[in-house]
Amino acid sequence: SRLIDDTIFLPPPSTASELNGIDNTYFPPYLAGEWDVTQTLVDTKAPLGLKFLGGPNGSMEIAQKAVAEAKANIGVPIKLR
Repeated sequence: SRLIDDTIFLPPPSTASELNGIDNTYFPPYLAGEWDVTQTLVDTKAPLGLKFLGGPNGSMEIAQKAVAEAKANIGVPIKLR
């Protein structure tokens, strides 16, 4: 199957740069097009501490809200296109 293929293909060079974005992600041709997918959050952790979730100022209030929102979404399937 092409989704478990163990062959890696080098993407063609591009004109991307640090000024206009770096296209360092390669998608093989068989992944082209629109896809209907579902993602489900199974866990959430902050191993370096909540201060890294609290925005640029490390606000604990923002961090706690972010963690609570993430935990509320555990196990909830989200459809994406």
